[in-house]
Amino acid sequence: MTKREFLNKLKVRLSGLPKAELDERIGFYSEMIDDRMEEGLSEEKAVEAVGSVEDAARRTSSASGTRSLEAVESGEREVGVWRSIILVVTAPVWLSLLLVAAIVGFALYLTAWIVIVTLWAVELPFYIMYWISRGLFIACKYSTIGLLKFTKLGTSWLKDKAKGR
Repeated sequence: MTKREFLNKLKVRLSGLPKAELDERIGFYSEMIDDRMEEGLSEEKAVEAVGSVEDAARRTSSASGTRSLEAVESGEREVGVWRSIILVVTAPVWLSLLLVAAIVGFALYLTAWIVIVTLWAVELPFYIMYWISRGLFIACKYSTIGLLKFTKLGTSWLKDKAKGR
């Protein structure tokens, strides 16, 4: 394997690292291979002397405190045993608090709607009475005018009858 192939494979294996750290690790292995080549080894022998890509990735990830790509691929869980135990033991507390928060949120939501409906229900009769009284006023106005016209017409008709017309 050539130096370029080794570094490209290593770059793929360490792709989860931050860019600055990745560049530092790739530079480190590049220098290591160059040093071996300066000692007189061929490029392939220098790469072999460094070790396999998997070993280099494992050493790099353990040195930087990150999980290796193999750990991610094998499905290792990041949650430790203690974290799981604490989560299970404290479940009654945090589940109760979560339930209370949900109930309080629902109660506030329901209260807002009750206030809106109550205000609407209180104002609705006033609107209804306004329109009824307006309608009655208009009806009375026109019926009074009609009655006056009818009375005027009726009086003039009676006068005409009395005169014999």
